Amino acid sequence: MNSIVAVLVLVLSSAAAVPVPDQEQGPVRGESPQSAYLGLPSGSDEIVSPIDISFSCAHRSLGYYADVGNECKIFHVCNPVLLSDGQVAMMQYSFVCPNGTLFDQQSLTCTAPPGTAPCVQAESFYYLNRHVGQVGAAGVPVASPPVQPELQRPAVVPEPKHETPVHQQQLAPPADSKPAGGDDSVVRPASYYGGKGN
Repeated sequence: MNSIVAVLVLVLSSAAAVPVPDQEQGPVRGESPQSAYLGLPSGSDEIVSPIDISFSCAHRSLGYYADVGNECKIFHVCNPVLLSDGQVAMMQYSFVCPNGTLFDQQSLTCTAPPGTAPCVQAESFYYLNRHVGQVGAAGVPVASPPVQPELQRPAVVPEPKHETPVHQQQLAPPADSKPAGGDDSVVRPASYYGGKGN
């Protein structure tokens, strides 16, 4: 009898210790809704606060974009994809630079100041994105700096999984077609995969 009571007490106490999940999952504790909206990792609010979510990939081409509204501490990758129904959707992926660094639009990297171009000038270098995805002689990307011969590695091209990337030359849809969801349609990863993104 004592063993049955002991087991019953153990089961009831362990059941009481298990937290009940919320019915609606919100942002991680300490994570702002803006950080969650952009799909940024936990802790982004410690690097950028408050987070401005006004940047959009709508009407932009394939490329990397410094987010001037967030003092270049955040950058976005705009990637047009061809959907299975033949429409083009613009995917927007957002990233936060490591603490103490800024996204340099000239080098397309997160760099520690003073080695970065001033953030206020970033938009004047957006044109450099026209080289993203282009391959020059010997398989070296057009915008890449020369690589030391002993450091060169063969190029590896990943196989497409679910979407087919669209090259900039293919972005002009026929005159009678409309982009998926209207002119300002931008798909963020969280919404694309069923989350609360866009």
